[in-house]
Amino acid sequence: MVKEVNLEIGLLAGIEYESLDFALEALKKGTVVDSASFIIEKPGGVCKCNNCAYEFTIENFLGSCRDCGSQDLQIIKGSELRVKSITI
Repeated sequence: MVKEVNLEIGLLAGIEYESLDFALEALKKGTVVDSASFIIEKPGGVCKCNNCAYEFTIENFLGSCRDCGSQDLQIIKGSELRVKSITI
C-alpha cells in the first residue's frame, strides 16, 4: 500500500488546487493509494524577460517585464507538474 505521494505543481501550471484535491480524494477510493496522503508543493512563478534578461517573480501569465515593460517573457519556474516521490 502507498503511504504518501509528494507532488510538485507550480502556481503557473494551470491547475486548480481545490479541484485537484477533490478529484484525488474521489479517485483514490478502492485503489493502492486509498489510505495515502497527497502532499503538494506549490513553487511560485519566476520568469525572464527575453528583451533585457531581467528575472522576476510572477503570479499569473498576464504581465510585463518590471524593468523594460516588454511582454516577451519566458517562464523559468512555476509551471512544474510532477510526482516527486512515492512512499510505500
